[in-house]
Amino acid sequence: MGLRIVLETQNAVCSIPHKDLAAATLTPLVAMAGWPRNNGAEAMATLPGRAMVIFGGPGLDQKGAVPLLWYAGDAANTATPVMTMRYQPPQRSTPTGAAFLPGDRLLVLTRRYSYLSGYISQIQIVPRFDPQAGLTVSGTQLLRLSKGRLAGNYEGMAVEPRPGGVSIWLVSDDNFFPGRRTKLLRLELDTQPDRSKD
Repeated sequence: MGLRIVLETQNAVCSIPHKDLAAATLTPLVAMAGWPRNNGAEAMATLPGRAMVIFGGPGLDQKGAVPLLWYAGDAANTATPVMTMRYQPPQRSTPTGAAFLPGDRLLVLTRRYSYLSGYISQIQIVPRFDPQAGLTVSGTQLLRLSKGRLAGNYEGMAVEPRPGGVSIWLVSDDNFFPGRRTKLLRLELDTQPDRSKD
């Protein structure tokens, strides 16, 4: 399938076959046509060969939930079926990263900022669920980062499998602001497949 990158301000997915940047193509996503330009696609996660999920930004739901699109395959293929659902993040938070764990559980990185508290980041773990149109899913807190040296504007997450678990990589964005730093954080998580629906 190659590499897929979802673009927030264009509400489209960029396809890069076999890491060949010269062959990259851009596919507008019809299901995101009504999303605000600056609150478009905020995070994406892939189940290889099975599904892609894309999270929207805030502003479309009075209860604070954000759009969650479940593509039953490759979102860059305009024939791929898509279901529109919702994700309920922690209060006043926005999804900024996502990745699947073994057992199809979903990790969601969220971020909140206030002048008094600074950046507050959480990793939520969402149990395996059956995609259904209109469904609202939520998770439980796995990790919270606030204040101190590890706090930051975390906007990216990746999961790397290892024997007995995974490494979770987080990256923060300094936004080119003086006094802020770009950070790369590695977390170790021991995992077992979620058998709650077996």
